[in-house]
Amino acid sequence: MNIKPYDKTIREILLSRRQFVIPRFQREYSWDKRNYQEFFDDIVSNLK
Repeated sequence: MNIKPYDKTIREILLSRRQFVIPRFQREYSWDKRNYQEFFDDIVSNLK
């Protein structure tokens, strides 16, 4: 696998209209409503 990192802002990622898929081998996370809200808030605050 050839992986090349690139710095991107959240805005660039969301505006790129690309679909990102987490591979099956990544461990699962158990999030509750608080975790989702915090994640969403972080995304929104970085779009400004």
